[in-house]
Amino acid sequence: MGSSSIWRWTRRLIERWLANPAYRDELAELAGLDPAQASEESIRQRTREHIATMQSQADTVFNRFLDLIGTPQRRHTLPSREWT
Repeated sequence: MGSSSIWRWTRRLIERWLANPAYRDELAELAGLDPAQASEESIRQRTREHIATMQSQADTVFNRFLDLIGTPQRRHTLPSREWT
């Protein structure tokens, strides 16, 4: 997934959260902003500033997880593929 598609997906998620006052306050707190003073635009700006770092960290964590579980020892044939 490219960085522009990640940003589009994240932007949609942030917009949904901004529509809910409780979630909006949580976003403000997580961004290090005072929920009572934070504007929706300031939350959007903080998201844009930090999305690349966040994605890099998420990729690292996910890849380490995959390293822990390894690759399957054998293939599993799904029932829909048994008769093809």
